[in-house]
Parts: sequence; C-alpha cells; structure tokens
Amino acid sequence: MEILKIGQRLIVNADDFGHSKEINMAIAEAFKNGWITTASIMPNMSGFEEACSIYYELNLCERLGVHLNLTEGRPLTESIRRMKNFCDLDGFFSFKLPMNTIFLSDEIRHVIRVELDAQILACLKKGIYPTHINSHHHVHTIWPIGTEIIALAKKYGIPGIRPSRNIGNGIVLYKQLYKFIYNSRLCFHRVRRTKFFGSAKDVLSNKRQIRDSTEVMVHPRLGPNSEVKDYDLCGDNLVDIIGKLRFHES
Repeated sequence: MEILKIGQRLIVNADDFGHSKEINMAIAEAFKNGWITTASIMPNMSGFEEACSIYYELNLCERLGVHLNLTEGRPLTESIRRMKNFCDLDGFFSFKLPMNTIFLSDEIRHVIRVELDAQILACLKKGIYPTHINSHHHVHTIWPIGTEIIALAKKYGIPGIRPSRNIGNGIVLYKQLYKFIYNSRLCFHRVRRTKFFGSAKDVLSNKRQIRDSTEVMVHPRLGPNSEVKDYDLCGDNLVDIIGKLRFHES
C-alpha cells in the first residue's frame, strides 16, 4: 500500500542511506511500503555500493539525494585527511568545527569543496543524479560550508538544499534569527527544498497543521522483529509515525 506520493506538501526523507547494511535494509523496506518519499545517500560509507544496487532494484530515480558527510567514516579525498579540524591521525573524520563558525580560510574552504565535490561525483559515476542535498549532523547549515554547498548545487544542477530546522520546540531566539537568515539565503539562490524542516518529533509536537511544504527527517532502523522503527523516536514503528504525520497534513 502506497501511503505517500511525490509532490504532496509532506516529504518524508530517510537519512543515512549507504551507512551500513542494516540501515540499507530498513530504508529499502520503507521504500517498498511507501513509508518514505525520498532518501539521502552517503557516498563515503561502507554501505554505499549496496545502496546503489538498491537504487536500481527499486527504481528510485528522482527519489534520492546526497547526504554530504564531514563527520563520520573515511574521506574520499586526501587533502582533508591532513586537516586536524576534520580528521584524526588515522585519516578518519573527527569533526571539530563549532556549528556557529562564520569564517573559514580560503584553504580550508577549498579542501571542503574538493571533498564534497568528490562525494557528489561518486553518485554521478554510479548513474545517480541527486535531487537534493542535505548533510550528516547538519554541517551544511554552518555558514561557510553552506556557501560551498550552494555553489556545488548550482554546479551540478541539484535543485534543492535542506533548510535549517525551523519547527519544533527548543529553538532559542538567536538560533531562530540565524535559521531565518540561512534559509532566506537558500531562497535567494532558489535552492531551498521546502519551507519547513524538522524531525518527526518536531512536526508531531507542532500544534499547527502542515499547510506549506515540509520535509520530515527520519532515520529508519530495523527493530528486533525486523519491524522498521525511527531512530529519532525510539520504540515507534515508522508506519505508525507516518499515519500521525498524514493526520497533521490533512
């Protein structure tokens, strides 16, 4: 039974596709049952090749974005491995930049751009043309990294970038201001994917109904009986969460 259809106000996107075999299985099951509309793939993680196979097996054309990653696993490029703010001595990501970073040197921005470019190219080489961009641990919302990602979206014709979280509880005033400015920049460059973004918990805690385009982030995981759960809402089956979200959309 298909629960969600592409083009509705509500987009349910599964992050971390390609992270591992277990997560790939959960996301594949979610696609098969119509519990998610799109997913985002991680080109530098161990499950990337399997995720690409699932992409073709399930005919996920125009339903896959790229989940750019600077925080976990091994980079695809050599230059960033020598940067102590990004990698440990073994060459694995160990991200140390504060989320409120406003300025980065030209050298660091170049290294970031080269790595993220390589991650997008890894998708393209597999015949996957991303429909959107987001990032692991939301590093694309760091201002100078966001600048590089906007440029890459334009370079490769990727139409949508996930906005900074702007629904749900616990967003203090100064963060609301930053998010408004950041999301306005995406609008200015015509790459903002949706008007609103948050987790399933954020949306379900929001008292208003979904009246504008909204992306809901989920992290499907397999439970002990092979049921698909959302990691962000531990214990809740994904199908039950989707039913609640659709009630908010109506």
